[in-house]
Amino acid sequence: MTSGTEANPHEGGFGWILVLASFVEQVLQSCTLLATGVLVPQLTKYFEADVAEVSTVFSVAIGLLFLMGPFSGFLVERYGTRTTVIIGSVLVVLGLLLSSCANSVYFLFFSFGILTGSGFGIAFTPTFAVFGEFFKDRLGLATSLSLTGTGFGCIIFSPLNHAMLENYGWRGWFILIAAIDANLFVCAALIRPTTKQQSKTEVDCHLPDSVGSNAQENHFSITCCIKRAMQRLCVGWIRKTKVFLVIPLAECLSALSYSTIALLIVPCAIDQGTAPFSASLLPSVVGISSTCVRVFSGVLLDLKCMGSFRDFIPMLSMLTLSIPFLVFPMTESYTIMVILCCLLGLAQGVYYPGLWVLVKSITGPNYTAAVGWAMFSSGIGSICGSSFGGVLYDNTQSYKVPFFAIGSATTASAFLYLAIALKVRSRKELQYRDGRNEIPGEHA
Repeated sequence: MTSGTEANPHEGGFGWILVLASFVEQVLQSCTLLATGVLVPQLTKYFEADVAEVSTVFSVAIGLLFLMGPFSGFLVERYGTRTTVIIGSVLVVLGLLLSSCANSVYFLFFSFGILTGSGFGIAFTPTFAVFGEFFKDRLGLATSLSLTGTGFGCIIFSPLNHAMLENYGWRGWFILIAAIDANLFVCAALIRPTTKQQSKTEVDCHLPDSVGSNAQENHFSITCCIKRAMQRLCVGWIRKTKVFLVIPLAECLSALSYSTIALLIVPCAIDQGTAPFSASLLPSVVGISSTCVRVFSGVLLDLKCMGSFRDFIPMLSMLTLSIPFLVFPMTESYTIMVILCCLLGLAQGVYYPGLWVLVKSITGPNYTAAVGWAMFSSGIGSICGSSFGGVLYDNTQSYKVPFFAIGSATTASAFLYLAIALKVRSRKELQYRDGRNEIPGEHA
């Protein structure tokens, strides 16, 4: 067993409780942030607002889910995982309760878009990053089982959200969802500090008592605090680690596809002659296939026979993902559309578990901050993708152009991941020749 595992000698152990907590968090997150389809019509009618205005509220919330990654990583390093998840949970519940009192779309933009979105973003990263402290050989399986919560939440809460809106209205929905999402506090309570966090000593980096009495001391303390904050965000390490610098760009390109699947697959299928009800089932096909594949992908990633091949999983996932985008707008067969949606779900289900295993192999002890920065880049891609596909369609009045553009972006992402995997593999071979058994998160 390597030294990296000695801090947590039980492979998994209490970590499986954290997987359960993360799974529940994924369910709660999906039932809240993915309710756009049922909420938008009621909100646009009540506030007499444009669909674009109301959709922006949800786009900001989903974007902040990822954009808060680096800040969340900073909070984890400063206050610990449990405290960080509690902070995020408070913001989620507070934002939802305030949203039930909204009197304008602008108020919802603040209460739901900013508060609730930031809360989920703060609580999202720590429960993923902490897996690196408890799992080494089964990190892929742990991540996969956690991620199945998203698809499970979509399947369970899609009809439940509709029923709550029909019986209690949109204000009642916000109150009920706030009560349901209060279970995030239970998830936080299940998280215990890791050995690394328990043994970490605080650095004396504070403003002196006599603020203003000594300008030089004050300047030194402020500079020290800034440097310490940058250290907790691993800014210096990221700047020097050339391999990891490519991952945010690749993840940003791949994230363009997520919002495109949610926004354009159904109208594109209708435009190709598919019945509206049949077209509305296609996103569910993506979600169900993605959920089913994630468990098996985790088992596959943890097989010893995979070896260095697991580093190529993100590249293969992006190549697979590009095929449906390039073919979907060219077919009028509903059967082929269903097959392509299954392919989309397969690629998505394998991609994220493979990505986190790749990030872990590159970053080592800096895994928490690395996950935060990867999620940040994903947020940029998700927000851009929300408008990118729509702008291309508005200018061309054709769904082929946005689908081809996204397919090209995912192909470019695949080539970036190929370059990363080749670099990581060459580094592993070099370290193997040097007689080292473990790859630390050193400069690449």
